[in-house]
Amino acid sequence: GRAVDSDVVKGEAQIQTDESYEARVGGPANLWKLDGPQAGFYQNLSDEMTNYVLVPDHTGAWSRKLRGAAMVYFIGGSISGAMVNTMSVPMLTVPELSVHTNWYNAMATTLASWKQAWQHQGVLRDLERLKNLDKDPKNAMKEIDSVPELREALVAAADVIFDTEVHQIMGMAEGTVYSKSRTVQRAVEAWMQPFRISEQMNRATSFIAAYKIGLQNKLSGQELFTFAREIVDATQNNYNESNRPAIARNSLGAMMFMFKSFPLFMIEAAVLMYKANPKNAVYMLLGLTLMTGVQGLPFAETLEDLIDTIAQRVFGSPFNTRRAMRNVIKSASEAITGYDASELVLRGGLNEVLGISASSRIGAGDFVPGSRLGTADADQGRVLEQVLGAPFAMMKDVLSQAGKLATTDWKDAVGALREGGPVAMRNVIKGTQQLIDGYASDSKGRRLVDISTPSALFQLTGLSSAGLAAAYDRDRVDKQVLAFYSQVRGDMEHELARAIKEGDQSRAQDVWDAASAWDASNPDMPLRINPATIRRQIVLSGMRLDERTLRLLPRQLRGTSLSAEGMGQ
Repeated sequence: GRAVDSDVVKGEAQIQTDESYEARVGGPANLWKLDGPQAGFYQNLSDEMTNYVLVPDHTGAWSRKLRGAAMVYFIGGSISGAMVNTMSVPMLTVPELSVHTNWYNAMATTLASWKQAWQHQGVLRDLERLKNLDKDPKNAMKEIDSVPELREALVAAADVIFDTEVHQIMGMAEGTVYSKSRTVQRAVEAWMQPFRISEQMNRATSFIAAYKIGLQNKLSGQELFTFAREIVDATQNNYNESNRPAIARNSLGAMMFMFKSFPLFMIEAAVLMYKANPKNAVYMLLGLTLMTGVQGLPFAETLEDLIDTIAQRVFGSPFNTRRAMRNVIKSASEAITGYDASELVLRGGLNEVLGISASSRIGAGDFVPGSRLGTADADQGRVLEQVLGAPFAMMKDVLSQAGKLATTDWKDAVGALREGGPVAMRNVIKGTQQLIDGYASDSKGRRLVDISTPSALFQLTGLSSAGLAAAYDRDRVDKQVLAFYSQVRGDMEHELARAIKEGDQSRAQDVWDAASAWDASNPDMPLRINPATIRRQIVLSGMRLDERTLRLLPRQLRGTSLSAEGMGQ
């Protein structure tokens, strides 16, 4: 029940009584007694956390294996995943360090540390080489070794630098990667190396930059080491089991939460930065907007979905937030500069300047799963996939292509791998096809957009063309509008047919007036209710179920109809 500060310093547990707390209460205090009615709640919470951390594999072996398989499936071999992951350095480390120095110094120090970390990644990732500078000159790191005691601090912080998400989920430290066979373990580790190295270099960069800033602020000894390590936790997440949200501490929750830790951590980092200094939180959000556009901001796409749902369900309007934002920005930018800046503002500089689609993978805009569930275009299968997480998505993709994967036709097998294979393999197949054809195509071989050679080469690494992403985005918006338009038109036709069939002229007139009001409000998408369609619905509504089913079947299938057998009886 004592208030304490707990830490791990150079691999050793350090637990100290929180003297500041005891000074406030006038001596040693038992928190369970001081908390009164809440004591039981907090003590149970403490006991549950202790039990969770000390008892191995709370999430269950089957859950861990599925998450490991999903990690291999989605992240393994992905050069683009590693490249995208490195974006956390300018987005999070720089604004966090700017709390302790000016922004320009934070940026310069971080970028220099970033370069040094990648330049010497071979030494930094090998603890024995990192320790043994004198035994082999190849272990020297000129810029890093010039900083007093930085190498020793890096050795002491090895547990922080090497504690990565891949390391945790894949169980690399425990040797539990799918098999006790070391050959299998090495193969999986090699497949996971791109993403794992990027995570470790992000953490090393943050530590080195923070250490330098700490020295500039006259920190030394344990205080300097603790400062640098806490910057790593504040900007690169803490992946130990005790830092997981409560929802992720069971078998199903752990799978649902998989791959969602980064956007959640980004939001948490912004809140903590704001509490420390609101200006630095603004720096972070501005940097995020610069790279990913306004749709990469936390909850941006969720808010858009919420507005669309309210517009459709409450006001009966076809208003689409994405379309409205694009049209306003396009009109304003063309009027002012003659240039359509809508993609730049909405999706950021990475997409527009580099021509690669990366902003949606870096930003946190699409954070809440199932936020479009209330709209007319809601895809329940997609919502289920979002809610259940990566392992479910992996199984769905693999099972959907299982038949083709078993075929002896190599073209079908390649097509199945393109749609259901590991993501890195999909990207290689898509990039190769784009290099050969000069355009991107969908799974059915239909042409989508023309692709340049550089864009096709980027696709090989997993970074698709920004033009292709923009085309898909425009197509998605059009389909969202079409879905609601079709729903409104179908509902009005149904209501009008029912009112006429029942002889309710007043209600029929109301429906007709509503349709006319829609046409007046939305002249670019008039309903134009077809009288022939209304007559057909009236006729069909008067038939028995078996008759109606038979009439709606294609002529080619009427001979197989069970409804026809029922009519004969």
